[in-house]
Amino acid sequence: MVYRKQVEIKGQKYWYLFHTVRQGDKYLKKSKYIGKELPKDIENIEKEFLEEVKMKKQDIPKEIRELAETLHPYERKILPFLKDNKSLKELVKASKMQEIEVMRALQWLENKNILSIKKELKEIISIGKNGRLYLEKGLPEKRFLKAIEGIIHIDKIKEKAGLEKDEINVCLGLLRRKAAIEIKPGMNINITEQGKKLLQKTLF
Repeated sequence: MVYRKQVEIKGQKYWYLFHTVRQGDKYLKKSKYIGKELPKDIENIEKEFLEEVKMKKQDIPKEIRELAETLHPYERKILPFLKDNKSLKELVKASKMQEIEVMRALQWLENKNILSIKKELKEIISIGKNGRLYLEKGLPEKRFLKAIEGIIHIDKIKEKAGLEKDEINVCLGLLRRKAAIEIKPGMNINITEQGKKLLQKTLF
């Protein structure tokens, strides 16, 4: 007779189906993982399980039966989805399991030589907040130069170019090294001919 039982594993409760069959002078308990919740079609699942346990012992090699008995609920749940889903993202979506649960299940299955995991390293460049701002408004040093009209005080440049104090300090050092500006007394700034040429370039 098939019966249902909730089993606690590592603090989590899972539903299983159990059925005891006789093989010679021994009684073996067969089990089937159901999930954390009982599905609505549990009665159909019980009938299918009963048909499964009626299979003859020799139909399933001993080593496979023994291996199946060692599988964790995560491993049992992910196995049916391995045929049609190859990537971690696909497995998570198909199985409706958490990504960490799928990763653990795959690792355990690999440790049992049931599957092999192929890992691909990808280098991804992500544009941060400042990068998006610079793409939209231009690099700070270009904005600095564009804000110069004649001889102008540094505070006016900061205001016109919309630059922060640390950006202003960086621009002063960079543009001075490139001979693009002249710093007059009182922190008044003048653009040089070299500075005007730099403004025409895409990159400094």
